[in-house]
Amino acid sequence: TETVVKKCQDCQPGKFDPFSGSTNSSACINCQIGTYTEKPGYSICLGCPVGTYAASAGMSQCQPCERGKYSTVVGTDSCQLCTYGKYNNNTNSKKSTDCLNCPKGTFSLKQGLQFVTNCTSCHVGTYGLTEGAVQCTNCLPGKFNNLTRSIHIDDCIECEPGSYASSSSSPNCSKCPKGSYGYYKGAVQCSPCAAGFYSQVIGAHYCKKCPAGKIQLAIGASNAFDCKRCP
Repeated sequence: TETVVKKCQDCQPGKFDPFSGSTNSSACINCQIGTYTEKPGYSICLGCPVGTYAASAGMSQCQPCERGKYSTVVGTDSCQLCTYGKYNNNTNSKKSTDCLNCPKGTFSLKQGLQFVTNCTSCHVGTYGLTEGAVQCTNCLPGKFNNLTRSIHIDDCIECEPGSYASSSSSPNCSKCPKGSYGYYKGAVQCSPCAAGFYSQVIGAHYCKKCPAGKIQLAIGASNAFDCKRCP
C-alpha cells in the first residue's frame, strides 16, 4: 500500500507557530502588538520597522506613523507625537528632528501638529521672536501692538502723549479721560489735573490753568466751570 504524505499548512500572515510538529491551525498564534508577519509560514514575528507601528495583534503589515508623529524604535505599538511648538507634515517619520519648528510669530500649545498652518499666529499685543515657541511674548505696559504674527519687539509701539496702556499685551492705547493728562510717550496711566487746573477733553497732553481771578482746589477737574471766583 502507498503511504499518503499530507502537506503541512502554513500559518496565515499575522500569525506564527514557534513549534514544529503542530497538527492543527490553533497552533498558529497572533503576532503581538508592535510585530507582524507579512507572509505565511513564519515561526517568529518581526518587529515593526522604525517609522511604523502595529496597534493591534495579528497584523500582517505595520502602519506608517501618521503626520504629526514619529517612531525611533523597532517593534512599537504607537508613534510619538511631535512636541509643543512643532509640526510634521510627513508620514513614516523615523526621528524627532522630522518635527519642524513653528515659525517666528507663531506658537503651539498642542502636540502632534500636522501642518505649519496648524501653528497659531501670535495674537495682537504680543510678538514671537523665536521658532518653536509654546507662547508669544507680551508687549509691556505703555505699549501696544494691533498686528498678529509679529516677530519683532519693535512691533510693540509706545503710546502717544495723551494716551496710555495700563496692562501688558494691549492691542491699542486708551485716551486719557477728562480731568487727566498724559505728557510723555509710553504712559501706563494718566495723571490727574492738579488743583487750579482742568481738562475737559479726552486725550489731553496737558491741563489748562483756571483763568485769573478764579480758583479750583480739587484735583482731577474736568470742566472750566469747576474754576470758581476767588472769595
